[in-house]
Amino acid sequence: MTDYRVSDISTATTPTIIESFPYGRLPAAGSAGRLARVTDTTARPRLWLDDGTRWSPLVDNTVNVLSFGPVSPTDPATTRATLQAALDTGANVYLPAGVYPIDRTLFFHSGQAIFGDGRSGPGSGARFTEIVVPQPKPTTPQDPPPPPPPPIIMFQSATYPEGTRDVVIRDLNINNNNNMWQPGSVGIDFTGVGYSRVERVCMRGHGTAIKGRDSALRTYVRAGSHDSWLRVTATDDLLYADGVAIAIEYRSSEGKPVLVQGTVQAVAGPNDPDYPALEVGALRSEDVSPPPSPSQLPVGAKVFHDNKIGGYYNTVVASEIANCLRGISLTNDGDAWTVLDGNFMSNICGIYVEASDANRFRSSFVLNGVGVEFGDRSADNTVLSGSKFEGNGNPGRWTDPSVQPVVLGAVRCHKGSRQNTIESCQLSDSTDHVLDETDGDNLYTGPHSTSHPTMPSGVGGGGNIVSNGDFVVESTVPGIADGWAFKGTVPTTMDFSIRSIKDHPAEVPPGTRAAQLWHMDQGTNVPFALYREIAVTPGQWYTFTARTMVDDGGDGLYTLFITTTFSSGDPRYKQLYYTGPLRSHNYYIRALPGHDDYNTGLHRTSFKIPDGVDSIFLLVRNYLNHTNPEDPKDRSCLVEAKDGANAWFGKFHIEPGRGISTESRDSGVMSHVQTTGAPLTINDKAITITHPFHAVAPGTGGTLKNINPPAGFSGMIVLHATGTWNATTDGTGAGKIGTPLSMTAGKTAFGWYDTGSGTWWFTPA
Repeated sequence: MTDYRVSDISTATTPTIIESFPYGRLPAAGSAGRLARVTDTTARPRLWLDDGTRWSPLVDNTVNVLSFGPVSPTDPATTRATLQAALDTGANVYLPAGVYPIDRTLFFHSGQAIFGDGRSGPGSGARFTEIVVPQPKPTTPQDPPPPPPPPIIMFQSATYPEGTRDVVIRDLNINNNNNMWQPGSVGIDFTGVGYSRVERVCMRGHGTAIKGRDSALRTYVRAGSHDSWLRVTATDDLLYADGVAIAIEYRSSEGKPVLVQGTVQAVAGPNDPDYPALEVGALRSEDVSPPPSPSQLPVGAKVFHDNKIGGYYNTVVASEIANCLRGISLTNDGDAWTVLDGNFMSNICGIYVEASDANRFRSSFVLNGVGVEFGDRSADNTVLSGSKFEGNGNPGRWTDPSVQPVVLGAVRCHKGSRQNTIESCQLSDSTDHVLDETDGDNLYTGPHSTSHPTMPSGVGGGGNIVSNGDFVVESTVPGIADGWAFKGTVPTTMDFSIRSIKDHPAEVPPGTRAAQLWHMDQGTNVPFALYREIAVTPGQWYTFTARTMVDDGGDGLYTLFITTTFSSGDPRYKQLYYTGPLRSHNYYIRALPGHDDYNTGLHRTSFKIPDGVDSIFLLVRNYLNHTNPEDPKDRSCLVEAKDGANAWFGKFHIEPGRGISTESRDSGVMSHVQTTGAPLTINDKAITITHPFHAVAPGTGGTLKNINPPAGFSGMIVLHATGTWNATTDGTGAGKIGTPLSMTAGKTAFGWYDTGSGTWWFTPA
C-alpha cells in the first residue's frame, strides 16, 4: 500500500483534498489512491481507500494532517483550521516534523491518537513536532514587545464535558511559546476524559499543562428555585452548558434514595437575580411520581452531571513539563492516574491533587516550588519509590512576586488530606522536605536521610519544656545562657555572649528575640560543647524547633545534636537529630516561617524517645575539621578566617507531641502560612496584619510607624516589600516599631513582637 505520510512540512506544497460521503454511498471505485471520508459516525474506520477496483478501509486508520489544507508557521488561524479538519475525521492524526501555530482550541474525539515525529529535549533527536501558541512579534525592531495572546486551552474533548475515552497524545511539543506561568493557559484538558494516555510529550509555559477532573461537577440545590429555574450553590459555564444532562440526588422523607434527571436549557448569568441557577424545564424520575418540579427539590440535594465517564484511569509517561504554574492538576475526582518516568522542572507546583484518589506518581522533580502537593480531600495517593527530588522548595528561585509558590518543599500534605503515602525517595537538597500538616494522617515510609528530616506538622502538645528558650538570661558563667553547661573550662580561644534583637538586631536569627553567640579565634580550637539535659517520657513523640545563624568565618564549623546520652562512647547513645556542619547564612533571609531549612537557619523535626530513655541532651558543638596524622589524638576545629568564626543559636523549643511547635503557632498560623492575597497597603502610616506573612505596598507617603497585631498575637512576622517604603521608630502604643527599616521591592524583613512592651523588633532585611 502507498505510504501517504509526508516526511517534512516543507515538501507539502499541494494538499490532498478528501471528500466526504454517507456510509454506503461511496462513488464507484476506479481512481487508485483516492481517499474518502465516511460521515456516518457508526462506521469504523472512517477513512477508505480506492485501490482501483474496490474501496477498502484504511488499515491503520491514520491520516496525515497535511492532506487537509495548508499549514504555516506564521498563520495560526489557517494552521489551526487544517489541524481541526484532520481531527474531525475521527481517525488517528499524524503531524510530520515542523511547527504548527494555533490560535484556538483543538478538539479530539474518543478512540483517536494524535502523534508527531518526536518531542524536543535531551535525547529526543533533532526532528520534532511542535504545536504552539505563538508570541506576537513587534511591528518594527524599535517597537516594544506586544502583550502575549489571551490564554487558551490547546487540546480538549470534542464532546466536552460529556465523556471521552481511549485518546492517545504522543511524540509532540505542546508549548505556550515560553509565556512562562500564564494563568488560564491549559495544554491538555482531560476533563471528562478517561482511559487515555499522554506519552513522550514536552509541555512548557502553561497555567496548567495537563488538567484532569471528572466532568460530573457537583453543586447543591439552594433555596428559592421556581418555575423551571433550579437555584444552585455554584455553576461552571463550561460544564453546565446548554443541553447537558444532569442528575439530582437526595433522600425522601422516608429515607429512600431518589434520583431525578433533566437537561440544562440555559445557565443564569452573573447579573440574573437567580444567579447561580440552571434552567432545567421538566424533570423526570423513576423513584417518585409525578417527578418533582425545581421548587419541590429539597435544599441541599446534590446536582451533578449524568455522565458515565470521568477524568480517570489516565496515564502520563516519559513526558517533560516545565515553567508552568501547575504541571498536572488532578481535582474533582481526577482519580486513578499513573504518572511514570517524567521530568517536572521549574514549575510552581509539579503535581497538584485535590478531592482525588488512588493516583500514583514516579518521576523526577527538579527546581519546582513544590514537587507534589496533596490538597483537601486527597486520599490514598502514592508517591512511588524511585522518585527523585532535587532543589525543590528553594524560595530564592522565585523572585517574581506575581508567581510565588504558596507552599515549598518536595512533598506537602495539607490539612484535609489523608492516607497518602510517600515511599522512600531520593531527596537531594536541603530544601527537599516531606511535610505533613495532618498530624499523622499521611505516611512517609522512608528511611530518609537525617540531613533531610520529614516534618509531621500537625498540632503539638503545647508548652516548651526547654526553659529560657530565647536565651535572654545569662547563667552564673559569664556569657552562657541560663540552663546551659559545658565540661571543663572554656578554652581561651573561645568566648560566649548573649545578643538581643533590641540591642544587636543584626546578631539574632530571624524570629528570635535573643541568641547565644559562640566565637572562636583564628587558628586551632579544641573540641568543645555546650549542652543541657532535659527530662522526657519514654516512648513519647516530641517536636523540636530552633533557629541558628553562622557568619562566613564560621561556615561549616558548628553543629547541633539531640542525643540520648552526652557521650557517643556510651552504649545507650543514639542520635535523634543532627544538622551536619551549619553553613554560612548570609543568604538565609529568604526562608519563610513554616518552611524548614536548617541550612538557612530554621530547624524542625519530630522524634520518638526510645524505650528506657528518660532524658535527652541538646548539644551545640564545634565541628572537628582537622586531624594531625602524626598524632591520632590531635583532632581540632581549624578556623581560617582572620576575624574568627561566629555562630548564633536562638529559640530552642521542645514540646510533647508530633507537630508544629507552639512557638510557631503562637502567631495564629497553626500549620499553614498565608502567602496569597493582595498586598497590605500602608494607610495612615500603619498596617493591620492577619497572618505571619504579608506582602506590603508603600501606599501614600511610604512610611510605616505602627503594625497592628491581632488580639493575643505573639511571635514572629515576615514582611515582603512590593515597593519602596520605610519603617520608623516614632510610632506610639501597641504595635510600635523598635527597629528602623529601609525596604525596596523584593526585600524581606523578619520581626518578633514583644507583647510586654508592645514593640516590633526586626532583623534587618
